Amino acid sequence: YPLRLIAWMWQNNIAEETTEPLELFRVKDSEYIDALADFLQSRGVNIHTGVEVAISERNENSVTLDAAGASHQFGEVVLAIQPQCSAKLLGKHASPDERTILESFEYSVDTVAVHQDESYMPQDKSLWRLANIRLPNSSAPDADRSQTLPYTLCAPCNEDDTTPILATYDYAHTDHWPKSADLFTFSHAIVNPNTQRLRQKLENLQGKSSIHYCGSWSRGLTLHEDAVVTGFEAANRILDSKG
Repeated sequence: YPLRLIAWMWQNNIAEETTEPLELFRVKDSEYIDALADFLQSRGVNIHTGVEVAISERNENSVTLDAAGASHQFGEVVLAIQPQCSAKLLGKHASPDERTILESFEYSVDTVAVHQDESYMPQDKSLWRLANIRLPNSSAPDADRSQTLPYTLCAPCNEDDTTPILATYDYAHTDHWPKSADLFTFSHAIVNPNTQRLRQKLENLQGKSSIHYCGSWSRGLTLHEDAVVTGFEAANRILDSKG
């Protein structure tokens, strides 16, 4: 079971189990991304950001990508993007099987709000946790399957290590946030029995005509750990093919 979820459960209840202070390891996104970029570039990897990529040619032995005003030919290409985005990028170069499988994955478009509205948290601050779910009143009508419960993460601001910053996941209700909230929209794969059937078919596409697919959508519960595993699998598949 993913260790990260076990750690979250432990962090969410530690205040009830001990009076010892809880030290959270925090690092700014830019710091570890810069460190990873430096590591890769020191080994000859070229990184291009903020550019549009298009496939201009594809055959059994190579793929030609157009990016940043230049063409680049590669023996193998790994698409670490959502399946619907892979289908769009492949365009006319997608095989019928690729288009059918990639476009059949269901996904949702979801918005997360980053804010400081404490009404999403317990009134008693001693009950604040890393993860907080606001339940409806007992008198509220039963919710249908299209509804979501506000799930709010609480963490101190990186700047002063004190000010609480909240991130609320309430995908069914995203049109009420004030302008003071920062909204971030993502697409997420929907996991159901058909997802698993499509993943099995995806295995037959891996490596064909020099294209490989990876990402959390292609494995497990679509967690970060699943994405990492599929990245390793893609790299190992390419290395194995080279002998």
